[in-house]
Amino acid sequence: MNLNQIIAMNIRAYRKFNKLSQNDLAKKLNTSRQHISEIETCKKNVSIMYLEKIANKLEVEPYKLLKNTEVV
Repeated sequence: MNLNQIIAMNIRAYRKFNKLSQNDLAKKLNTSRQHISEIETCKKNVSIMYLEKIANKLEVEPYKLLKNTEVV
C-alpha cells in the first residue's frame, strides 16, 4: 500500500469514526462531496497544508493520517 492509499484509508476511517458523511466533511472543509470522494478513492492527492486542515476537522493529529495502522 502506498502513502496516498494509506492517507485515503485513514481519512475515510476517521470520518466514519466521527460519524460524518462525505457531505458533512465537505461542508466543514468548504469543498464539495465529490472532492472528498476523490481524495478517499485516491483520485486526488492532498497537500500537506490540506492534510492538516482535514486532520483538524476530523479532530485527529495530522501524523495519524499518515500511519499504516489500525485507526481506532
